[in-house]
Amino acid sequence: MFEELFERALNCFNKMAPDKSEIGISEPKNVVLTLDASALPDRKQLDKAFRDFVTELDLSPDKQQMLYNQPEEKKWMMVMEQNMRKDKTASTESCEYFVDLLQRYDSTFPETYDIPKAIQQLDGLAISLRTNSHSYVQKFLHLGGLERMISVLDRCRERSDRDHIALPLLNSFRALLNSSDGRSVFLDSPKALQSVAAALDLQNSRCKIVTLEILSALCVLSDQGHTEVIRALSEVSPLLGERRRFQKLVDDLHRPRSSERESERVRTAVMCLINALLKSGVSEHSLEFRLHLRYELLMLGVQDVIDRLRDSHGSALQDHFDLFEMMRQEDEMEMSSSVDSGSSSPVDFENPAGMAEALTAKLNNTVALPHFISLLQHMLMIPGDEKHVHMWRLFDMLIQQLSLQVTMGQMSADMEPSLVKIDIQQALSRLRTQHEYEQLEKELAETNDELELERKRVIELENRVSDLQDDAFSRISDFSSSPSDPCHSPTPTILSTSTSSLPPVKPPTSGPPPPPPSAAQLKLLGGSISSLNVPQKNVPKPSATLRTLNWSVLPANKISSTVWEKIGDEKVYKNLDLEDLATNFVAGKGHQDDNESIYGTLQRKMRSDTLVSVIDAQRSQNCTIMLSKLKLTNREIRTAMLTMDEKGKIPKDMIEQMLKYVPSREEMTLLKEAVEKYKSPAVLAIADRFLLEVGQIPRYEQRLKCLHIMRTYKERVDELVPCINAVIKASNSVSSNKKLKQLLSIILAIGNFLNYGKKSGNASGFAVTSLNAVAGVKSAMRCDRNLMHYIIGVVEEKYPELLRMQREMTGIFDAARCSRPEMEQEMRQVEASLRVLSAELRVQEKILEEEEQELKENIENLENNNNAEEPRLKRRRTVKGDKFIKIVRAFLADSKTQYKEMEALHAEMNSKFFACVRYFAADGPGCSPDDFFGIFAKFLNTFSECRQQLWDEKEEIERVKKQTLARSVFAKRGGRRRQQKNSDQDFEKLISALQSGEIFSEDLCRLRSSFRVSPRKKILVQ
Repeated sequence: MFEELFERALNCFNKMAPDKSEIGISEPKNVVLTLDASALPDRKQLDKAFRDFVTELDLSPDKQQMLYNQPEEKKWMMVMEQNMRKDKTASTESCEYFVDLLQRYDSTFPETYDIPKAIQQLDGLAISLRTNSHSYVQKFLHLGGLERMISVLDRCRERSDRDHIALPLLNSFRALLNSSDGRSVFLDSPKALQSVAAALDLQNSRCKIVTLEILSALCVLSDQGHTEVIRALSEVSPLLGERRRFQKLVDDLHRPRSSERESERVRTAVMCLINALLKSGVSEHSLEFRLHLRYELLMLGVQDVIDRLRDSHGSALQDHFDLFEMMRQEDEMEMSSSVDSGSSSPVDFENPAGMAEALTAKLNNTVALPHFISLLQHMLMIPGDEKHVHMWRLFDMLIQQLSLQVTMGQMSADMEPSLVKIDIQQALSRLRTQHEYEQLEKELAETNDELELERKRVIELENRVSDLQDDAFSRISDFSSSPSDPCHSPTPTILSTSTSSLPPVKPPTSGPPPPPPSAAQLKLLGGSISSLNVPQKNVPKPSATLRTLNWSVLPANKISSTVWEKIGDEKVYKNLDLEDLATNFVAGKGHQDDNESIYGTLQRKMRSDTLVSVIDAQRSQNCTIMLSKLKLTNREIRTAMLTMDEKGKIPKDMIEQMLKYVPSREEMTLLKEAVEKYKSPAVLAIADRFLLEVGQIPRYEQRLKCLHIMRTYKERVDELVPCINAVIKASNSVSSNKKLKQLLSIILAIGNFLNYGKKSGNASGFAVTSLNAVAGVKSAMRCDRNLMHYIIGVVEEKYPELLRMQREMTGIFDAARCSRPEMEQEMRQVEASLRVLSAELRVQEKILEEEEQELKENIENLENNNNAEEPRLKRRRTVKGDKFIKIVRAFLADSKTQYKEMEALHAEMNSKFFACVRYFAADGPGCSPDDFFGIFAKFLNTFSECRQQLWDEKEEIERVKKQTLARSVFAKRGGRRRQQKNSDQDFEKLISALQSGEIFSEDLCRLRSSFRVSPRKKILVQ
């Protein structure tokens, strides 16, 4: 025991492990080290020096007494050793340095490129607080170091990329809590524990684990720590975005992490804190408070999470699960024993009827029974729907607080937890707002669905309106003297035809067309002629179109001598609320007139039955599906094609689909024949009508291809330019990186040493392809180690600055995905697409020029011949509103300039890439960036993986070491653990005991011996 204390005393003044040869640890334990009596100082001086030495150790009184009982020679040797250690560590950074550093980070937070240096400096702070003397910690606290740490940690939560700074800060808090003064100041600080608890919001798993470990250890350290942790978790709940306290803990327990091992560590830390909250402090002394905390966690679904995670993790986490569930069973049994249920049946704490029965039996023949009945009576008046759920939540909050006040009021003031004061109006307002938000969110989703349906209906109606306009134009044209073109585009409206140059149309002498048939007439269309003489009933007209009752109407000749004769149904309307009836059974399109609705339905049915399709059935079906996804009318598609879709209505992927449905000459012939036969394009099916419309656009196929080129050009350039820039950046970084050159020199030296006396030895250099052969040289000592692990060890020990090399060469990973042949092929294709655009532009310009020349010649002939006939083109090949020439000309002007810049950038890439290749003696005619930089990318990935393996191994060794220390501290503990205000336990060992479950081992063994059933089964307690 003394040797352990002695070693700790020596380690307190040196960050490195003590030299065993200096302190005599290697000597046999029965040897007593002595000094010459003449070399000893005066007794008073020795006592004073040794007293100062013991004070620096910050030990418990019993351990201090063990040191005071040592002989004077031993005391003097420890004092002398202390002075020697102080001399060796004189270069250690002072408290002033770290406080100034924290103040600087508080005022100006480190930028991204300064973060590695900041992490290193803050790691130094954690080491200093953990290993330096007690006076060092006192001085650090006196200078305001704790307040600076709190401020910097709060700033780390402002942005998600500052987690790396928060980790060494949390480790510094953890190191500070190893000191009794540090714990005292930390718990007395109003913001310290709140700031640490708020770090639960950090996404970094290691930060979360350290935070949970600190909170767990403080809970079991003292009653004050337990109370302060609960208060801190309550105060930071709004900062964490929790609807209820402890929601973050349950979420972290449920959420998986990037790896299985990381998930298990976080979940174990969460369960440590949950069990510490339930097993220490106020919870240890109060069953009611313990039940209250557990019910809070159960309401958040912690039991469901535990059930899902059962048998999927290690034994430590399973032990924590067992402890939580069996403590719950024990508490419910104890609670049930205090409740007289009035029967021998057990009380089920999850059954409302069972608990109500037990509560009735408890309050029977008491003055509280009338109030309980009144409470139930008023609760019956409140509905249980979603609209009133906030009222039930308020009842829950009030009962929780009142029960706690009654329970904790019977205890001493120092054990009473901080209770939340509830403002009734504010609580109701917040709960109601939350419910309204959930309702609005649900209504928004429904409205979006309805909006999508309405958009589809609008497109369908626009197509129908277009068909009706075509029909109207055809009818008007039949009365005119000029021939009609059934394939006109765009289709003129009825209003526009009245103002056109067509001769006036005389109205028919027979009067206007008859009105559409009424609803009653339509019902009788299938009956006999005698049925038309049925007298009209006095049925009130509804204010909107209503749903149809699909009954079979009896003819009038069958009504006589039946129940329907003189039935008196018209008198019933006086007793009906017709508005309510209409509201409850209104149809989907309630704003249409009944006659119009039925007439429109008949028109659509007749049209759907007479649609004509002349193209292939499969092609027609696929084209119709494509048009339904496009969600544009034929007129909008035509306008978009003429304007080269300058408004971007047609998506890029739909242009690719439209290229598959370009009408052929045979299809156009069949479509025109169908239009001539039926005198209207309205008889064509959707796909046929679409092909007819787009087939009349001049050079539709070439125009569509040009549009596809223009829409995909930017995307192709945006893919090429970053790839080119990545190769340029990688070439520059690899060629000029001094750290890479130094690493290559290390590999070359090691390789020549390994190949000494061999044919491949005495090398002046090696091919870069050989970098990936380094990991293939296996270690003779361990089968899971290779030469890469050894090189990493050398670099970490002798050349630590080389570890930053990978951050400086991140560009090679992007360059490793770039293939030079593919880039050159893509460049040629982009150039070819620009040539296609230029060629089509010349064709369109030539067509326009020919039409202008032809029109000019016709005008001259008209002037010479004095012919009154209007000049006409033989075959007009352009259309009004065609913007092809204007838009394509402007696009080519910009794109050609952009392409020239990309060509220059590509030439620069080739120049720098081949210079880099030659620099590494890897020159070859077919060398490509993906091959060359892929070698370095693979090497750096292997380097990182091997380094991570070494790091994991060190971490595992440290964990096992801590677990062993924890077992040695808590193996001989007897009885229930007693908390003390000023605990003499080592904080780090306490955390290790919590993580491994050693601190709860005795309680767990006792509970397991009491409960033999599976903890996953539901237990009904007596």
